[in-house]
Amino acid sequence: MSQNNEKLIAEVREDIDEVDTRILELLAERRALSLRMARVKGRVDRPSRDMTREESLIAERVSAGEDYGLDPGLVVRLWRSIVNDSVRIQQEALGRSDAAEGKVTVAIQGIEGSYSHLAAENFFGTKGLEAAYLTLPTFSDALEAVAAGQADAAVLPIDNTTSGAISEVYDLLLDSQLAIVGDVKHRVRHCLLGLPGASVADVRTVYCHPQAVAQCSEFLSALGDCEIVYFADTAASGRRIRELKDPSVAAIASEEAARLFELEVLKTGIANREENYTRFVVAARAPVEIPEGTPTKTSIVMAVGNRPGALMEALSVFHEADINLVKLESRPIPHNPREELFYVDFEGDRARSPAREALDTLQRQVRFLKVLGSYPSRDLRP
Repeated sequence: MSQNNEKLIAEVREDIDEVDTRILELLAERRALSLRMARVKGRVDRPSRDMTREESLIAERVSAGEDYGLDPGLVVRLWRSIVNDSVRIQQEALGRSDAAEGKVTVAIQGIEGSYSHLAAENFFGTKGLEAAYLTLPTFSDALEAVAAGQADAAVLPIDNTTSGAISEVYDLLLDSQLAIVGDVKHRVRHCLLGLPGASVADVRTVYCHPQAVAQCSEFLSALGDCEIVYFADTAASGRRIRELKDPSVAAIASEEAARLFELEVLKTGIANREENYTRFVVAARAPVEIPEGTPTKTSIVMAVGNRPGALMEALSVFHEADINLVKLESRPIPHNPREELFYVDFEGDRARSPAREALDTLQRQVRFLKVLGSYPSRDLRP
């Protein structure tokens, strides 16, 4: 490379450094304005977070960014980080948090009206918390939003009594640094939704989530010659058929979705099993402290090694400690089909005996161990 080119690269790098310095100066200036806003809000007793204002601001920044040729995804990620930093500064200055104010931001896959939304309403509603929802296209996006501070918690489906484990969520929890802080079982009442005036006999196409297909396979088979179109979210499939305005197109979703999008319930209770429940887990950045005596569940993942009796030896640790196992689920290890990962739920708090000692023993015995979290659970006996 010629000396002229080296000189040009050095000059461009100097220009980049100058721009980066100006960006840092502007971020510091914006932080100072956030502190000033906190003082104003403190005088008028206004909450530190206004979700409507935040979403409107981000939409405006995306629109303005397009005029500069900036990628909308970059602008959204950048401004969510800036806004969350601003909120955090204001909360610290005011000596309060959204949770203390009875508010929490929850990330879910799908839109409001989805089963994740209904489960989150159930979980946080019983705690007296008002939830604002960050609706995202994937489970991974929901976890990343919590890790980035854009949401306080994520609510994810992990298993269903009809279709079994949701493998993607298990894999994401393994790779995540978040902690499971709660779980909730939600009864899933699948309905066939259509336009007002439509009938089951009209239906030629059904929009539905892959999990809904598995859980309603018998009903769908009985429909006969009907096309199944997979959709990323149950509630969004309801919204889509409302937009299509085609009486031959139906969706499998909840009654809540029917109310939201002004659809008609063509048939209710279409799942293979009447008692159809999905368990959702709640993930947050930090584990929760659990009062002594609270029925508590701990979730772990372990690899025991590929040798005869290895799993039996690992499980015997719980038997010897008189700890009740609630769930055992196996998943293949990526790139190693000869060995399995085992996801285990058991009764007890990792911070207290006998669970603490059992985990210490297990750590020395297995090839890999990760504690996903200890959390109060309504499933367990008082």
